[in-house]
Amino acid sequence: MRSRHLSLDSGRRLQAMFMAIAALLTGTLLWLGWQLSQQDRELASQRAQERGDNAADLSVAALQKSLSQAEEQLTHMATLPLSELRGEASRAAASLGGDSVFVVAHKAGLEVFPEKRLPFQPDGAAASAAPPALFAEADAFEFRKQDYRSAILTVEHLLSSSNPTVRASALMRLGRLNRKQEKWNEALAAYEEMLALAGAMVEDLPAELVARQARLRVFEERGMNESARHEAAALASLMEARKWRLNRGAYEFFRSETSRILGPASGPAGTDATFAMAAAVASLHEFWQENKEPIGRRLFRDSGGWSLALWRESGDAKVAFLVGPVWLDSALQKVLSRREMSLSLTDAEGHTVLGELPAGTPRQSVRLASVTQLPWNVHVVAGNVTAEKWMNLRRRLLATALGIITLFILAGGYLITRAVTRELTVSRLQSDFVSAVSHEFRTPLTTLCLLSGQLAKGKIDKAGDQSEYFNVLSNESQRLRRLVEGLLNFGRMEAGAAQYRFETIDPAELVQQVTDDFSREGERHPIEVHAQADAPLVRADRAALACALWNLLDNAAKYSAGSALIEVDVERVDNRAAIRVRDRGQGIPAPEQERIFHKFVRGEAAIQAGIRGTGLGLAMVRHIVAAHHGEIELRSDPGKGTVFTLLLPAVG
Repeated sequence: MRSRHLSLDSGRRLQAMFMAIAALLTGTLLWLGWQLSQQDRELASQRAQERGDNAADLSVAALQKSLSQAEEQLTHMATLPLSELRGEASRAAASLGGDSVFVVAHKAGLEVFPEKRLPFQPDGAAASAAPPALFAEADAFEFRKQDYRSAILTVEHLLSSSNPTVRASALMRLGRLNRKQEKWNEALAAYEEMLALAGAMVEDLPAELVARQARLRVFEERGMNESARHEAAALASLMEARKWRLNRGAYEFFRSETSRILGPASGPAGTDATFAMAAAVASLHEFWQENKEPIGRRLFRDSGGWSLALWRESGDAKVAFLVGPVWLDSALQKVLSRREMSLSLTDAEGHTVLGELPAGTPRQSVRLASVTQLPWNVHVVAGNVTAEKWMNLRRRLLATALGIITLFILAGGYLITRAVTRELTVSRLQSDFVSAVSHEFRTPLTTLCLLSGQLAKGKIDKAGDQSEYFNVLSNESQRLRRLVEGLLNFGRMEAGAAQYRFETIDPAELVQQVTDDFSREGERHPIEVHAQADAPLVRADRAALACALWNLLDNAAKYSAGSALIEVDVERVDNRAAIRVRDRGQGIPAPEQERIFHKFVRGEAAIQAGIRGTGLGLAMVRHIVAAHHGEIELRSDPGKGTVFTLLLPAVG
């Protein structure tokens, strides 16, 4: 028993050693894979940083080149006379994008090229209003005395004036006075006549614009919603076509008038890049009025966006080039499109001028405006999608390779451990078998040697004693013969060399013969045989089947306490013959019921109780039954007994 426990402990230690080695190799591979992945990540990050630095430098160079070319163009234009300057600005503006304009400022006012691009301009339209004295009396009747009839009579004689501006101012007052008296048709007629006075001004605003806005209000007051929408749409369309030159205040007022009727999305254009550009022109105009810088760059920001102004002075005139994000994006497009970069420009206060960097970008290439002499700080983050895909693919391949190698190591370790454990188990079983066989041989050999020695020395002289001695010698010799034949037969079965001679036999007759022979061996256990009359015949090897039955009887006798009865039944089960051997012994525990049919395996209870046996009996029975195309069934209840059933195919 001690050697058995030592063998089990050695097997467990060996198994633990193999698993520890496999775990160490697996851990080492995983650590190396993680290190390689980290190196790849660092290398990718370093390359991305290098690409970002390169892109940032190229972006700075592209911006400097574009601004330098624009300033060279302005310097050339500043040398031209005003008339030629206007023509040059108009030709250069023809190829500009939607957020870029040329501005020429001179004593007569401000001109923007391309014309009609901006929704409003700082100085609005040229003022040519009618003299206020002409309408002083009418305004006094209207506002002080609220004598609308007298006010109408006062302005009527001015309707025939040859001056369009005077006529427009008179019609505007006539329409307003009729509105106050709810004379809607007369008011609309006055405003309709104003529409025909193209070029006339009313209080620094185009007469047509004032007339359309007044008509819109009349339609609203009368509840003529469809007419109001139609008038608002026409007004918005004309403002979008830049028919009138308006300042910012006038533009926003009339824009709000149309948006109030049509909704914000349906108002006139000029709320995006062009609105920001118009605001920048207004800011530049204010800056020029306060500062006399002949050359400069300046960034203007408004709620609608930002714009960059470059300008040069030319005698009494100034020429400026204003650009927005679209122009900058075009200047950078060739640099960024090839490198899949994310670029952002910020001003000195940190406000974003162009682009947006991806969220969570810890490493970026920055070029400060103080170093590059640009109006913006340049931020670039490398985002090479192709490189990212390649690195991700490489990481996945590495992880897959490491996973496969790890599985091979674990599987190899498991298989090796299992094989070694099985070999140790077989070795232990073989050792137990040799010990059991030696014990089985020692007992009859000792008896043979002792009795034969007594007979040889003549110490047994009585005839009756000698006969008894000879019977014992015969029985022990038969026992040795069966042991030797059993070992030889099992060896042939294991090698597949066993030869069977099948014949038709009566299983009941064979059972009776074997039980009679077993009883004559001197066993103390009584045996009862019960054979059904309809038990079928079977084709079997008589000697092999008798050997299998003998082993079952021997097991039943060895594991039954005292002289407990052994029962053998022969009966028909479906189309098979069933031979059952039932004992009332200690039974077989459930965990051992499958293992006991393997060679060298014996029950733990039998080993501890010192019951003789080799561990080959049931293995031999299984071989014999399988050779007969039958089955063996086991049913055991520990403490109550065991039933072995041989099921063999019936003949016919």
